[in-house]
Amino acid sequence: MTRRTRVASAIILACILGLGSIAGVVWLSYKATYSEAKENLVSIISGITRSALFPMEHVKQSFRQAEKVTPQCTPEDINILRNFVFDLPYLTAANLIAPDGQVVCSSWGGTMASFLRFEIAHGEPGQFYLNGPTKVSWSSSPALFLVQNRQDGYALQAVINPKIFSSELIGNVGQGGFVALIRYQDGHVYATKGDFSKLVKREFLDDKNANVIRFRATFEDNINREGVIMPVPELPGVAIMVAVSEEWLLKNWRYNILLLGGLGVIISGLLIFIIILTTRRSLSLESELRRAVKQEEFLLYYQPVVDLTRDNKLVGVEVLLRWGHPSYGFLEPSKFISLAEESDLIEPLTEWIICRAIQEWRRTLQFDPEFHLAINIAPRHMDSPHFMAMIERVLRSTHIQPQQLILEVVERGLLISDNGQVEKNLKLLKQHGIRVALDDFGTGYSSLSYIHRFEIQFLKIDQAFTSQVTEKTAVTDLVKTIISMAKQLNLSVVAEGVETEEQITFFKEQGVAWAQGYFFGKPAPIDVWRAAGQEPKQGGYAVDLYNPSIY
Repeated sequence: MTRRTRVASAIILACILGLGSIAGVVWLSYKATYSEAKENLVSIISGITRSALFPMEHVKQSFRQAEKVTPQCTPEDINILRNFVFDLPYLTAANLIAPDGQVVCSSWGGTMASFLRFEIAHGEPGQFYLNGPTKVSWSSSPALFLVQNRQDGYALQAVINPKIFSSELIGNVGQGGFVALIRYQDGHVYATKGDFSKLVKREFLDDKNANVIRFRATFEDNINREGVIMPVPELPGVAIMVAVSEEWLLKNWRYNILLLGGLGVIISGLLIFIIILTTRRSLSLESELRRAVKQEEFLLYYQPVVDLTRDNKLVGVEVLLRWGHPSYGFLEPSKFISLAEESDLIEPLTEWIICRAIQEWRRTLQFDPEFHLAINIAPRHMDSPHFMAMIERVLRSTHIQPQQLILEVVERGLLISDNGQVEKNLKLLKQHGIRVALDDFGTGYSSLSYIHRFEIQFLKIDQAFTSQVTEKTAVTDLVKTIISMAKQLNLSVVAEGVETEEQITFFKEQGVAWAQGYFFGKPAPIDVWRAAGQEPKQGGYAVDLYNPSIY
């Protein structure tokens, strides 16, 4: 699509949006009456309570299986808790809690009583209780806790990722509206979705004992809302609340007809101006990126990957991209990769990266069949049906051995696909003998429960975790658990961001073979490697990876 075509399309889209929004408001002002809107609220909350919260039957079944866990925390007990976590993707851990609140057994690997303690809810054995959200030491995000008391005084606890939990609260409540999971007695909030604001004053419009309770309330953001509350039968004292603004209810029908003419001109004009301005800026950077791809304005940097079990022998390099922009200097991928993904440039750019890296390291690749190139793959490219055709072209044209390529993807790259294309591409890569690594594991609300579904051979521990492994905190135990569970899934582990001897010792003790980081060498272009004597020879490589003067 040409620039002129895009600008014209943007203008047409702006006009359609402006006039269409006005027409929609007029239609809704007559169609959506006050009573119909309230009935819609009841339908929304009923649907959420019935099917969108979470499969309680599945949860109950998993809790029943976990009832076998004993306070002795045997390896069998730990495996039961880990299977519990694997079965439910929105869980991050499962624990057995003693009457005094100590965690005596955990899916993370044994007792964690030294730094974890929780208050057990008082209630009937077998009943479920929800606590949180609570700030936890092992993550930047708070956690929810689903607890079931046992007859012996102990309690089973499931640690829930509130971000994934919130995604289950589905409802079309418009701007200013929200859906929330609350404690009915005092309005305590467990999870929300939408434009949530804290309650200031509430007036019930129905009997408090009704199955669905309507209310009118004022909130801290000064938006008056009406809504409905419906209890969750499986969780005592817990309810779903849906609240919408008065504007959503009334659809501004009192004013829209009078303001339609002038407002239509203003909105259309503003939308045209904003979209044209945004489109021109995007097209400008996109055209520069296209020129950069054609004129090869990019430069590849390489960071060494070493084998800790073989005296830090160089076994490969991670390929890092830089754009030598004529005006802004060297730009990192975060500045332009998203634009390349949105356009049709990500595929030729990735193919250029792979081919150029193979060309620059051809002699080493031919000499050492164990040497590999680790190359980052953008999420949208991994989701492309044309991805494997590009990989096959590279293999044919460069004659590289498939096992000498390791393609790195981030967690978003695994979860982006709705049609299974990512999973299909991963299977085809494995059939070709190309290995895949999950990069920067731990930077999000990571869970190993979904990784076993994908054809992945490596797990890279993010440098944010590596920097804390020697401090003997909760992060240290968490990294040990990640390494242990990765091995159970037959994943090789790579430690990123290694900078000290102590970190090397830690990862060696945990059985981690490969590592990379500034301790072994900073990323550098091929000219620097060659100037430092990077030539294959008998017994290893001539480059002094520990000499900072070469970088």
